[in-house]
Amino acid sequence: MTAHRFRHTGGTQLAERGAKPHTIMQVLGHASASMSMVYARISDREVLRDYQAVLGPGAVLAGPSAEILRSGGLNSYSLNWARR
Repeated sequence: MTAHRFRHTGGTQLAERGAKPHTIMQVLGHASASMSMVYARISDREVLRDYQAVLGPGAVLAGPSAEILRSGGLNSYSLNWARR
């Protein structure tokens, strides 16, 4: 185990357990929060959990494009662009 791997694992675990970027920044000694978030990549599992918490079943979409999304009215060009 290298020091770099230890720091990376620690940063990732902090991020996955919900630590704020400022906390990760302080623990790892980074000069900026963006540096800490790049260093401590959040796992796909954590992204999925956050997504489901915000936009899971029962979520209400709002804004100018909400009706298009609800009705399935996106054209194939828009769908292909969104998949990139």
